[in-house]
Amino acid sequence: MIEVTTEYHITSSDLDEHPIYKCKGTCKKVWWQENIEQAPFGVQLECPMCGGSLSAAKENLDFKITKFQPGVSLMPGSSARINHVSNLLEEFIPLREKYGWR
Repeated sequence: MIEVTTEYHITSSDLDEHPIYKCKGTCKKVWWQENIEQAPFGVQLECPMCGGSLSAAKENLDFKITKFQPGVSLMPGSSARINHVSNLLEEFIPLREKYGWR
């Protein structure tokens, strides 16, 4: 389990790896490989939330790891595997409406 914070979000995943993409658009969210549909070489990847362009995510620049517990589940006792759950930091909730984030 990993939990990371970004400019606007707290994001957690049962994947024991760092996110690899960072949105350069309005939402500034990070994503894991499993969250993004691959595109042909040379085609810009787009953020599923705001449509912004994606680039490589860099630890301590685009995200900070706040919790890392390999092998621990976000839902202990459940067979469900959570690939990605994200919450806006409270002060940024109005941005969801302003920008129409999905």
